[in-house]
Amino acid sequence: MPEFSFFTSFSDPNRRDLVARFHQDLEASIVDRVGTAAAGRGFLDEQIREGARWRTEILRGVCETPVMVALLSANYFVREWCQYEWQIMCHREAVYAAHNNLDISDVACVIPVVWNMPETVWPDWSLERQYLRNREFGPIYLQRGLSSLMRRGRSSAAYQDLVHHVAGRIIQAGQRGLTPLGVDAAEAVIAGCAPAPGPRVVDDPTRLPATKVGFVVAAVSVDELPVQRSRQMLYRRSAVDWRPFYPGRPESAWSLASSALRLDAAGDLTPYPLSPELADMLRGFLDEARADGRVVVFLLDPWSTCVERCRRALAEFDGLDHRTAGVVAVVADDETVAYADALDQRLTEVMPRKRLLGRAQAFVWHTREADEFQESVCHVVDRLQTTMLQDSERAHRDSPFIRRETEGHPWLRGPGERWSGADDDPEGEVTP
Repeated sequence: MPEFSFFTSFSDPNRRDLVARFHQDLEASIVDRVGTAAAGRGFLDEQIREGARWRTEILRGVCETPVMVALLSANYFVREWCQYEWQIMCHREAVYAAHNNLDISDVACVIPVVWNMPETVWPDWSLERQYLRNREFGPIYLQRGLSSLMRRGRSSAAYQDLVHHVAGRIIQAGQRGLTPLGVDAAEAVIAGCAPAPGPRVVDDPTRLPATKVGFVVAAVSVDELPVQRSRQMLYRRSAVDWRPFYPGRPESAWSLASSALRLDAAGDLTPYPLSPELADMLRGFLDEARADGRVVVFLLDPWSTCVERCRRALAEFDGLDHRTAGVVAVVADDETVAYADALDQRLTEVMPRKRLLGRAQAFVWHTREADEFQESVCHVVDRLQTTMLQDSERAHRDSPFIRRETEGHPWLRGPGERWSGADDDPEGEVTP
């Protein structure tokens, strides 16, 4: 066995404590499987002793370990040394594949794990590798990443399953035994790397802080319940007081949604009832929200499709191609579940375009539990914010002023490729 069994590569200096705990948990899981001979065999740059030459230590670690766990975050491919570590491991994989007459795709010794950012912000070439995305790790990891999962407790079954899975992949990939690379050869790989891109500059007002969220509560009030709806205790005089998880969770949908977002940040979280006035002015309302840098999430009671004013507003929303608004629909109580098929049909009639596109347009249907509802709200908000960020970056990139400013400053496009900022991206994709 090599001196280290895996190398943890990361770029989040503000959460080094979480990274160290995850690294330690991986070591412990490996020990449980292969015995104490593997104890302390992981490499993390936090372990470099005082006075040591850190550059040599990092190169020795990434050149001798058979596996690298890459914690992908917002600026992972912006950080120079993360790029070096990634490219060195890719080079070692290629050398091993050529020496053993294997297809390069069969040699997978880099294990990408989502740390805290959706994959859409990473370079296209990095996404050629499948990152860790198993559903059994739960919605928190799938929608927000490992750091959010750890902040909610390392004792959770989802986190333990993730650690167990990654440890197994480390052991499996490590059995290939990549040939160690000399430090001089690693320096040659580094010399051939394109310069890491600078920080992403976005000055468009649509770039959204995580706290600017508005909720449109598309629910009925107790005074306008359709006659077939018997669960009146779920409603109050105002639609904003709709409580779909009562009695299990007596809070309103609005308060549950806002508290879910406040797990990460407190801020401007404003509810808007789907009033007759809003139904008549929905287009202007959404445009104003966009101008204000706000995303809008419809908290949808499927029974609202039985009320004409709601039907009219939702049908108008369905006709809009508005990239700052999404929907979370709730099917929680027994009565709603019993009529789910009929309510689905009403939703399809009122919102055929959005209902058909589903998750691709930041829509989540049939959340049944309060926790699932809260995670779905976070997921929809993340999708909307990412979309707005991409739109503003594209506008920023297309600006003639920005083109002149970036000309002559190569940006990372892929291994061995460069993009000057002055060439059009034919596919319209955002390139960090």
